[in-house]
Amino acid sequence: MVLCWTFTPTAIGTTLQMQQEIFYAEWSWHYFGAQAGWPRFIGALELVLATIDEGKL
Repeated sequence: MVLCWTFTPTAIGTTLQMQQEIFYAEWSWHYFGAQAGWPRFIGALELVLATIDEGKL
């Protein structure tokens, strides 16, 4: 499995792109776990970054 994080500067901050690749057929349970897990992780990351941006952390 390959996980890539790409940070791209923009005029108003930074864009973060996460890409996960290479799921083999025998790893089907990993694929379904990732479908559930990544949205929760990204949501939590957004909250942390918003808190930092507001100067509360």
